[in-house]
Amino acid sequence: MRLEKIVGPDSRSVIEKIRRSFGDEALVISNSRSENKNEIIVAIEGDGLVDVVDLVKEPLEIKQIPDKEVTDTDDQRANITLDILRKELMEFRSEMEKMTKKTSPNWLYKPKLSSSHQQILWSELEEIGVPESMRKAWIDAIPSHATPNEVVDHIVSVIHNGLIKPEIDISPGKNLLIVGNPGSGKTSMAARLAARVLERDTEGRVAIVSYCDKRLGSWSTCQVIANRLGAESYRIQDPKELKKVSEELGHGVMIIDTSGANTKEHITAIEEILPNVTVCPVVACDSSESSTREILNSVGEEKIHSVMLTRMEQNHVPWETLGVLLEKGMSISSGTFGRDVADHNQVKFDTELAKKIENLVCEDFDVEWAINHNQIPMDMTPRASS
Repeated sequence: MRLEKIVGPDSRSVIEKIRRSFGDEALVISNSRSENKNEIIVAIEGDGLVDVVDLVKEPLEIKQIPDKEVTDTDDQRANITLDILRKELMEFRSEMEKMTKKTSPNWLYKPKLSSSHQQILWSELEEIGVPESMRKAWIDAIPSHATPNEVVDHIVSVIHNGLIKPEIDISPGKNLLIVGNPGSGKTSMAARLAARVLERDTEGRVAIVSYCDKRLGSWSTCQVIANRLGAESYRIQDPKELKKVSEELGHGVMIIDTSGANTKEHITAIEEILPNVTVCPVVACDSSESSTREILNSVGEEKIHSVMLTRMEQNHVPWETLGVLLEKGMSISSGTFGRDVADHNQVKFDTELAKKIENLVCEDFDVEWAINHNQIPMDMTPRASS
């Protein structure tokens, strides 16, 4: 087995050259674009060192990445991680202060509830982790005479009508930009969306682009996922190259995966080249309220099409994240359930996503348990005194 590197003006001509030279048995190891050329490395049967076939008859240049560039990237990632950790600690301190006030005899805050039934409901929502702002909104909207089932129906309705957005448009010719904090599941979301496109159109072209991501192993992961799906993969540092890839894809779909660093700068640069790109931040369901606010603020609310949730297979309602999205009037267009990035069935949209969240809410807000333990009466209608 040996490796061959083929360079050409575009991926189509390079692939044609590979087929003519090595047949359909050649295994594509990587596909990247730099300096107006496509470079594809394939593995073929045989011995020997790496051979180079250059369609444009230019000498191969091996560029050494300066240590300073790598160091700067590592510093950026470290600063982002420290910033997130600092905000998480501040959020934790704030929550601890609230708990201290609650246990203090001098704590005077009490919600204005019209009946003991609403007080029970308030405690139940607090118990399952619903943020205070959401509890206040729901208590005001839910009639005091509502039954537990009606309470759940109301909560599900608020989530469905206020949060769930129709499936994001990933039709031919669309460009999608995925952003988010490091480790939030951006690459796995990109893979599932690519699988979704290919499942609908087996003859379509989909490209997963690793954009300005110098993290160790990120490009290799992108290549492995793309090869498994049958998608194309590109590694791009210059936003101008995105335009060329988009033009080459024609009616194909380009999904741009970012590193999580310099998010706002990357969005601005990409929008100058691809003004119609759809921007979707990815938020993990185990993210804290401060982490969710951080990514939304770093992107800019006016630029966000919708939010994508990951790690929903953990079987708990991301109340803090949902609370932030409801507060900001933002919608969710997709959610992932499961760990197989190549399984298009593990990403849910629209009605399916709403049903999944509804099931999680019903599990969290266990009506049957509450009724059996007399925490919430079946009939919450206030009774007149005898």
